Amino acid sequence: MLGVVREMHQFPQINLVAKKKMKRVDTREAWLHEASYLCVAAIKKTAADLDIELTEPKNGYDVSMAPITSRRCIGVCYGASDCRDEKARIVIDVSLECPVRVIHVLLHELVHAYTNGDGHRGRFPKIMKALGSEGKMTATREGELQAEWISERVLTLLPEWSSVHSVWSFKRRGQRGKGSRLVKIQCRECECIFRMSNRWIDEAFGVVSCPCCQIPGCVIG
Repeated sequence: MLGVVREMHQFPQINLVAKKKMKRVDTREAWLHEASYLCVAAIKKTAADLDIELTEPKNGYDVSMAPITSRRCIGVCYGASDCRDEKARIVIDVSLECPVRVIHVLLHELVHAYTNGDGHRGRFPKIMKALGSEGKMTATREGELQAEWISERVLTLLPEWSSVHSVWSFKRRGQRGKGSRLVKIQCRECECIFRMSNRWIDEAFGVVSCPCCQIPGCVIG
């Protein structure tokens, strides 16, 4: 049984055929989706080595970046069982610049999606530790070997992060110019447009659900 990663060779090998199948990547979301396929392959390999049965999202998952106004988290996962269409939703804070950190947060949230119902206990810590994550399970960070694995075996299969990502500045309360103090929000699924105050965005930790289709992960700003 695989335990905490100690050597580089213990990390899951990613099939290089993934590079040949890669679709055109010209947006941040497309980059994240391509990265997610590699992360899921690593999660499944690790779970198999640990003899852990995963809970695969019934209708897959969706990954996006948006401003998360809460200082307490930089990534959020809504499990498939929490969404009406039974598709897991992952949102990563758009302010993250380091691609290694982005992949780590993506990996963290994908493990949540594939261990739905466990929170930060049960299967979750076993898989995260086996993948080389360090720190408290509620706020993990990439260990030295995991960072090396991400750099050498994940990022090398993807376009440069800087080619698809630019830091987006989210103006907080009191920093906006003239006009409405309500923030414009648009749903990714049904394209419903609505407005909300910063207070309620903060209450939702920066991850807002659409009032029409109830799907979380709306685009803020």
